[in-house]
Amino acid sequence: MSALEQLGSVYAIVASSFGAATIMTMLTRYHDMQPEKVVLLSPMGHINQQIDIFYRLMGIDGQFRKNVRRVLQSKLPLPLEQFDVAEAAVSVRSAGMIVHDQHDRVIPLQLSWHIAEKWGGAEGNVKFVTTTQLGHKNALRNHVVRQAVAAFLQS
Repeated sequence: MSALEQLGSVYAIVASSFGAATIMTMLTRYHDMQPEKVVLLSPMGHINQQIDIFYRLMGIDGQFRKNVRRVLQSKLPLPLEQFDVAEAAVSVRSAGMIVHDQHDRVIPLQLSWHIAEKWGGAEGNVKFVTTTQLGHKNALRNHVVRQAVAAFLQS
């Protein structure tokens, strides 16, 4: 958020995975720095969920998990429990776009739908793009996705 503090305001933010969750959570703390548009690519739903996914992928358990959570918490401005992207989305006023792949093995597609429902509310200001065969990290490598993001940012 120091970039937003230095710039004052930005037109749009594009963020992926953990960065997407961080941006959404921080925007709830900085109401005067809401960009006009936000694009989330495969956003995680909650920081605790992401930590668990990382541990599962790495095969790590036990005391090491607790130590990492403790260190991570010491570096963050909010309790880990407050890094809930869907709840944060409720107060984000920016128009949004979420891109998520059906075959994302890291973060389930349903989490993005939940974020979109909370974010869009009755206004329905969130555009949702579902991709196939791109997995978790390849959205912006795809020409069609890049075009869709560019069109959203220009609209």
